[in-house]
Amino acid sequence: MTTAKQESGTISRRKRILLEFYRLFYNEKSFEEGARLLSAGFVNHHPGADGIGPAGMVRDFSAAARHMPGFHIEARRLCEEGDYVWAHSIITGLPNGARVATVDIWRFEGDCIAEHWDVGQRLDPSVDASAVL
Repeated sequence: MTTAKQESGTISRRKRILLEFYRLFYNEKSFEEGARLLSAGFVNHHPGADGIGPAGMVRDFSAAARHMPGFHIEARRLCEEGDYVWAHSIITGLPNGARVATVDIWRFEGDCIAEHWDVGQRLDPSVDASAVL
């Protein structure tokens, strides 16, 4: 397993692609630029997501981001096996100061992100995030 804080020279190409997607799409809100890292047939299995193709991902998250402009995701751990990269992350910048610990599973086709699944755990404000990450 590789932590996301290790230098980019020590992590795989797919992990770097995923971190670049997080930076562009989620943190900088450069939706169209980030969506270029998704396959044409990308499927988002997040509950309630339209999620088909890059345009569906852009539409879904850009609408959500209007209600949480400070949304920020930081990958703390990355794991890769075969075509899958898992990210254990902390999400901040949510309404009312909420934070969520997440595990996102991303399937790749070549150098493109093809599918996404996720689970999250809302963190009570009194909880030290390092206790669950």
